[in-house]
Amino acid sequence: MKMIFTGKVSGEKTVLTAGARHTVKAQAGEQYGLVDEVTGLVPDGVEADRSGDDLILRKKEDDTEIRIEGFWEECQP
Repeated sequence: MKMIFTGKVSGEKTVLTAGARHTVKAQAGEQYGLVDEVTGLVPDGVEADRSGDDLILRKKEDDTEIRIEGFWEECQP
């Protein structure tokens, strides 16, 4: 199963295959999303974690990881 990582404001779309590692720098005001390529819904089994100021989204089932660098610093309400 492939997932799509999106940035709503920037229009960024990145297709992630199993085992993929993807890193982006957080942008203030951006809205991030992660959806299943087939269903368009949030994939089952995705876990969120924090490492310093980074947000890490991980799907252990297929070893896929997205790191949003500086999320907790840049994306404050």
